[in-house]
Amino acid sequence: MKIKMYGVLLFFGLLSAQLLEAWPLQQIHLSAVATNGGVILTWTAPTPPLGTTLISLDVRYDTSPIGTLNWTNHQRVVWLTDPGQPGTVQTAVVTGLSPNSYYFALRTENSLVSWSTMSTLSLALIGGSTYHVLAAWNTSSDPSVVGYKVYYGGASGTYTNMVDAGNATSVPLTGLVYGVTYYGAATTYSASGMESPFSDEISWHWP
Repeated sequence: MKIKMYGVLLFFGLLSAQLLEAWPLQQIHLSAVATNGGVILTWTAPTPPLGTTLISLDVRYDTSPIGTLNWTNHQRVVWLTDPGQPGTVQTAVVTGLSPNSYYFALRTENSLVSWSTMSTLSLALIGGSTYHVLAAWNTSSDPSVVGYKVYYGGASGTYTNMVDAGNATSVPLTGLVYGVTYYGAATTYSASGMESPFSDEISWHWP
């Protein structure tokens, strides 16, 4: 009876040590960037333990933080299972997400059916099909200036939109479409309505 019991305990101990071995030694860094109606995920495929290969990938997301203990309670990106080659940069786009804040994390599996430690937790804010920016500028030193106007549009030097900011030094520009490059410039005006030439032009876009 003692010999049988010893064998069971020894086997259990070896199995536990194998399953609890954490890899990779350096945590996978996962980046999540919001795009038009989705999120661009970027990470580097980890190097599995010596003598093993990567065989699967598990990416999870949710509106609440993700942890190892509650891993399976979160939504899985079911189509994203290719772990890639170790050391290579991987990119995937997750679409169809409603406007909200989403957490993302991933784990990879090796040929010993051992899962890696969880990646860093990344947060992305999905705002629907449009976004906004805050335009800001320095106060004019001209005492005759009583207000500012911001002009912007989808072509350099051609401004189809104007916002009168009054005497504020910042104003939100709303309803901007993802993927479009915008160009903008500002002017000052006096109490009589005299408007200055355009400032230097700036440009921006969100992927």
